[in-house]
Amino acid sequence: MSSEQVLKFVVKDAEGLRDVVLSKADGGQYLEKGLKESLSEVSADTVYEVVVEDFSGVSSLLGGGEITAGSPDIVILSLAAEMERLKGLDNPDDDVAAVRADLVAAIRRIKEELGAHILVTNVSTLDPSNPVFTYHGVEEQPWTLRGHRLNLMLIGVSHDEGISIVDVDRKIAEAGGDRAVVGAARYSEVGCQTILEEIVRIVEDYGFLDDRPIMEQVGAAAGGGS
Repeated sequence: MSSEQVLKFVVKDAEGLRDVVLSKADGGQYLEKGLKESLSEVSADTVYEVVVEDFSGVSSLLGGGEITAGSPDIVILSLAAEMERLKGLDNPDDDVAAVRADLVAAIRRIKEELGAHILVTNVSTLDPSNPVFTYHGVEEQPWTLRGHRLNLMLIGVSHDEGISIVDVDRKIAEAGGDRAVVGAARYSEVGCQTILEEIVRIVEDYGFLDDRPIMEQVGAAAGGGS
């Protein structure tokens, strides 16, 4: 990218991502170097802006209100808020389908109105406070099962819509869950650093940090490209 160019991120965060993308100087809890600082180490010719916005879930992006202020180049969505929608035992497949429909609609709206690239973080399926040894007699869908359902759904959405998955579940497992997770969708310093490095890798792979053409996000579904 050329000198003095600005690369703007909007991070829609229900829980957990703030400490991943923000340094302690910018309000994060753990990291000396957040997303801005980490990207600057890869390419210092660009000014990086990272805005974190509270997020109640993908359904909040539907309707007539603004998606976000300004014109971000990259929008990062957290799916942690959707876990609450999957608690019920009666119609779990219908619940996942409803989340999927809202997510696809939100993705298409972001692409159409903002022209931004979209990264979606999946959910760590590890909840150290609630290990489940049997699913008999449970009163709600356990966190682990909800996470697996949500993450599997997201793979299909990525295929159809072309968006990128930040594979939090895999990266946390590789880092060691006991070292990386302090609660459901809450990460330690090790976990935050691990997820941050994956975000930087994806942004770099797209071509945002050098002079080659930026890869488009083109999905298999009709109307899924940008």
